[in-house]
Amino acid sequence: MTGTWTDEDMAKVAAEELGTALRKLNLGYADCTDDDDRVALDFHDLSEAAVLLTILFRNPAGPGTLYDRATSSCVTINNLSDRYGDDVPRTALQHAFGEAWIWQVHPAMTESRVVQWHAGVTMSGDDAMAVAAALNSGAAL
Repeated sequence: MTGTWTDEDMAKVAAEELGTALRKLNLGYADCTDDDDRVALDFHDLSEAAVLLTILFRNPAGPGTLYDRATSSCVTINNLSDRYGDDVPRTALQHAFGEAWIWQVHPAMTESRVVQWHAGVTMSGDDAMAVAAALNSGAAL
């Protein structure tokens, strides 16, 4: 490919790299979303999602970090709340939510009437590439 790489191009590469890393670990799969610069991961159950986060993160980290975004910007939002109380600026919240990974969890009943939980997460292409690099290198963040 020649010329300028778009965010969509980079997200496609990130999804491929992350998908390869996840397959090596037997954890779900990754694909590009309809939103050009986002990557979606789907897991067979909640335990796969938990394993991924356990592999990735040794210790919680501060606002604006990959850990913060992976936890739906929980650290940033808590810090904003501590700083502003009930008057957190709307733009600060919008930025935090815009950077956050978006988690989806839903029940699914098997044929034997056992309820299981499916999980998925959507993240930026940049975060997907960082996760793929960490998984491929064996480094926890």
